[in-house]
Amino acid sequence: MIKTSNKFQLRYVFDDESHAMNAIVRNICERELLQIFNEVINVLDLDIDLECDAFTDRGLHASWRFAGEDHAQVTLVLAAIFEYLDKAPSENKEELSAQMENLQKDNKQIKAALKEITDGLKDEKVVTDELVHKVVSLLDQDYKLIYYKSNFFKKVNAYSKVVKINTARLNDDNKVIGTAKTLAKKQFQRFILKSDKLPPNVDEDATIELIAPVLKQGKYQWKGLYNGDVINFEMGDDSFKTSVFNKQIEFYNGSTIQCVLSQTQKMDELGQVKITKSEVITVLEHNVKEGIKETEQGKKFKKVKEVKMSQLSFGF
Repeated sequence: MIKTSNKFQLRYVFDDESHAMNAIVRNICERELLQIFNEVINVLDLDIDLECDAFTDRGLHASWRFAGEDHAQVTLVLAAIFEYLDKAPSENKEELSAQMENLQKDNKQIKAALKEITDGLKDEKVVTDELVHKVVSLLDQDYKLIYYKSNFFKKVNAYSKVVKINTARLNDDNKVIGTAKTLAKKQFQRFILKSDKLPPNVDEDATIELIAPVLKQGKYQWKGLYNGDVINFEMGDDSFKTSVFNKQIEFYNGSTIQCVLSQTQKMDELGQVKITKSEVITVLEHNVKEGIKETEQGKKFKKVKEVKMSQLSFGF
């Protein structure tokens, strides 16, 4: 059984005897840490508030109180965060790709699994090592958390004065619960992602209502309505573009295209996914006065997809 705790302590250890740290650097580092705290509380769907409780003694300490009425839930959150911060991200590209796909799905499956754990905790009121390990393994599939942790260690690593950090769980009397953890500066690198790029989001059956098609040659952006949002996009289907330039396709109010849409993504400093580029790879169908017309390239795309699906069904 894991002992009750309600505070998380972070200690920066410096290369000198001072207690001072650049205020901007400290705030940038701890913003990422707070993002981690907040994300864990949110995915666990618990009613817990964060309170700052900072003090200085030998280097620079900072502690945060996790305030909630259910002590078992608070203890679980703190123990999970404490263990998670010491867990390096996977070096397996396929595993990282799966984590990023989970991000696109808004972590619904992760949240459901975590909610089952926290609901069960209401009756037991006991936090075990096994329970914490289950939570940490689920949190490790949340790419937002991986990104926030990477940012935290990237910022701390860049500040030359910090030579190590200590983390600990505390109780109300500021007594350390369990064993504190120490990470030396040379270990920070293993938590930092080599790239913060996200895989493109590909919709193979996207419907775009055209607002402003491009009717002349040049590097111009098309404009359309996709999933209720206005987007600017590149037309990467050369066959379709040629037909448009040759006036073989007419557009009218309400014209739509069914297409394969690829959207390049990146994560901003707040951990929000932003679309940086949209491109129509293949136009499958488009409106004509007589109805819907399938393109030749659309037919080829669907045929290739059907072959792939049949191969998968036979286990190839």
